[in-house]
Amino acid sequence: MPRYQFKCGSCKYECIGSIGVEQGIHSFKASMLCGECKEINNYTVSRKGGIDDKIENESICKSCGAYKHLKIWDGLTCPKCTNPIRAIGYDVDATKSSRFKWRV
Repeated sequence: MPRYQFKCGSCKYECIGSIGVEQGIHSFKASMLCGECKEINNYTVSRKGGIDDKIENESICKSCGAYKHLKIWDGLTCPKCTNPIRAIGYDVDATKSSRFKWRV
């Protein structure tokens, strides 16, 4: 799932997240917003009835440790000021190709 750097033009909030939800058979991946600390992190959540359903599936915020306050982030709204937020640049995890090729 590609991740991008986001920046709010109004309050200058910055984060790294993804847009949308990556669906899997037993789980899904998404950027989620914590209602307590207003931070965005990426999570993998197992589905009910999936292979990992027996494992405790309580999502806990990676920033503040709060639980039951996470919801899927829309990728369009700044979590701090609720104004529009924009993705800047390319996928932060993509390998960067060199402009210059070395010859041996």
